[in-house]
Amino acid sequence: MGIYVIVDAELTPSPLSLVDDVLGAGVRLIQYRAKRGTDRALVRQMHERVRHFGALLVINDDVEAALDADGLHVGQEDLASLEPAAMRARLAGRVLGVSCSTAAEARAAAHIGADYLGVGPYNTTASKLDAGPAIGVA
Repeated sequence: MGIYVIVDAELTPSPLSLVDDVLGAGVRLIQYRAKRGTDRALVRQMHERVRHFGALLVINDDVEAALDADGLHVGQEDLASLEPAAMRARLAGRVLGVSCSTAAEARAAAHIGADYLGVGPYNTTASKLDAGPAIGVA
């Protein structure tokens, strides 16, 4: 789907404006991250805008909020606290993305039916303090 944009509630004063901007620029897959709590009304507003553009909205970590969007994205820590079969059933056909930094994690994500993998970080990053070491090309 091309460029994948993460809209982080802690890094932007206006998530809706950023969503509008990236949709206008041609982005068709957006992940909304709100580590301090997901505003479900905001998610529904984002989803309405995203659908208008034929794009997808996935919600980071929050299974319930993902029900107001096109899917869910989870990291390894989040995945460890969830029952994969129950989570997949709850998502009822929605997209599931999983962050992976090793081949073993990627295989495990495929086994539970992940639709896509977030692999990285490719380079070091200052935008996600717990991203882990850069994995590079190899």
